[in-house]
This record gives sequence, structure tokens and C-alpha cells, in this order.
Amino acid sequence: MNKILITGATGLVGNYLKKIITDATYVSSKDYNLLEHKNVKQMFKDIRPNIVIHLAARVGGVHHNILEPVKYFEENIIMNTFTISEAYKNNVETFIGVLSSCIYPNQINEYPVNEK
Repeated sequence: MNKILITGATGLVGNYLKKIITDATYVSSKDYNLLEHKNVKQMFKDIRPNIVIHLAARVGGVHHNILEPVKYFEENIIMNTFTISEAYKNNVETFIGVLSSCIYPNQINEYPVNEK
């Protein structure tokens, strides 16, 4: 039987997934601090997943990203590195990582904004 771990439980995607993947274990920053390697190790020890959907990230919108771009980048890299590393060490069969980003052009001439 699959044991699914979903990080970022309180985020936009995590909240939505709770409606469609009801048997997963959902964790948030209140459960484990993914910026601390020992916490990530403990999370994998406690939950023992074979599937991980990693959604956790520092997010805060365009304004905060502009004010503290390095903080956002560093913390997301740290969380991703620890989570991927522990998934590998714990023989996770399937790892899905979803990242978010606030990227907008300097000038927007038409709405909705398209991929170009």
C-alpha cells in the first residue's frame, strides 16, 4: 500500500489536494521545519513514505520577493535539497516537486498575460 507524504499542506495546492488525495499524510511548517535537516530526517522516519509530493516553499508574493530575493531563494533551495536528499536515502519510489515563482514582465500591454 502506498504511503503518501505531501509537504506544504496549508498552501494553495496542498489545500486543494486534501480534497482529492484523502489518505495522504499532510505536513506543514507547524509539523516539521524543513529548513532544519534533522527535522526533515525525523519527518521521513516518522512517516516512512514511498511517494512524496513536495509543495512546501517560502512564498509571500511579488512585493516580498522583491524585498528579500536571496532569503526566498536560499530557503527554498535548502528545503528542496533536504527533502530530495532524504527521499533518496529513504528509497522513495516517486517524488513530485512543485515550485512556485512570481515572475512578471516589466511592462504588460495586454491581459491576460500569455506565455510570451
